[in-house]
Amino acid sequence: KTIMTDDEKLDVIIFIVSAGPNVPAIGKDVLRETIDSIDENIGDDVKYTYFISTDNEEQYDFIKEEFAIDPEFLLEARLTTNSWAKEFNYFFDKYKHITKNIIYSHDDIVIKTENFYKIITDSLRDKQEEVGWVTFTNDRYYNHDGKILPNSIKDRYAIDRSSYPYIFECHKFKDVEKVYKPELLEYPEHPVKVHTPFPHFCFVSVKSLEKIGHCCEWTEYTILIDDDWAHEALSKNLNNVWIPNIFYDHPNPYHSPRRLHSADLRYQAEAHDAFEKKWGFSIRDELTDEQIEQIREKYKGTKIADSSYRNTFDWDYLT
Repeated sequence: KTIMTDDEKLDVIIFIVSAGPNVPAIGKDVLRETIDSIDENIGDDVKYTYFISTDNEEQYDFIKEEFAIDPEFLLEARLTTNSWAKEFNYFFDKYKHITKNIIYSHDDIVIKTENFYKIITDSLRDKQEEVGWVTFTNDRYYNHDGKILPNSIKDRYAIDRSSYPYIFECHKFKDVEKVYKPELLEYPEHPVKVHTPFPHFCFVSVKSLEKIGHCCEWTEYTILIDDDWAHEALSKNLNNVWIPNIFYDHPNPYHSPRRLHSADLRYQAEAHDAFEKKWGFSIRDELTDEQIEQIREKYKGTKIADSSYRNTFDWDYLT
């Protein structure tokens, strides 16, 4: 492949797979709104394009039609039955040399923060070489449904892990009447180090992903890919980061009643078996203090168990 300078490369490629049992019902609507919200909010002077795959022929035709006016914004569209992991690995190997960064996104996202790409790069500044996965704030449940439910980060190690859902920005609800009150939300003031970003909308540099490695192709669905990739980053002593002042909705609140929620946990048993075989412990149930001590010992010298020494709301700022 031709060697490109950083100035010649794209800033970011946005990777989306729009596949599975939800696509026939709401695929076009949610995908269009996802693309529109990214385009409207990514900011000016960002060199970006999309890679989009689907297993649905009508969705594939829609994608081609959607980008027909501006074909430079569609790097590749694929009609394929590949698993999410296999498709991502294909994409990464083929295109990593032409971009500095990657965003992978679900197909039912609504971005709510303008100029989010500049906020990302400004937030990371000279820290990007030590950063793995970067994620943002999904405020969909408490803003749209009034549920006390943080859904941006998961942490199976934190001291307050058994307090779910009264963790992260929702931790103050634990000691008061269990009714949603927006004034009780508490966000970190700046980007913070976290354990596992949910896989709704995530950013990573190509350099970091080359250290983290390919996506495990252990099931046909995405279950536990976020946990595995988070552990991979932390095992390489990269920091996974939450930038709290970039907001998005997932799932898209205007279409989520039509989603087949029972399909979201397909292949759960197979994924848990594969995770346990790879990492040497199970995350099927809440980890005990004894298990965490064993993980601290097994993975000492890495960042895997760092969050086990603090509460989810004891912000560990990226400074």
